[in-house]
Amino acid sequence: KTDAFIELRLKFPKTIFLKGRVAWIKELSGFSAYGSHKYKVGLEFTELKDKERKTISHFIRTLSA
Repeated sequence: KTDAFIELRLKFPKTIFLKGRVAWIKELSGFSAYGSHKYKVGLEFTELKDKERKTISHFIRTLSA
């Protein structure tokens, strides 16, 4: 649900716990292997500490390298 607040855990070399808000949701065409709908979701991180921001930024840079 858009504007829902969530808590999530991301596993990098070190696990970090984050809070976020669902900014947008887009339903994708087709179904997953389990017969359910597939979605793309945009998250806005809230209460993000500088160290967590750097960890996420570093991870994203490694994906695009």
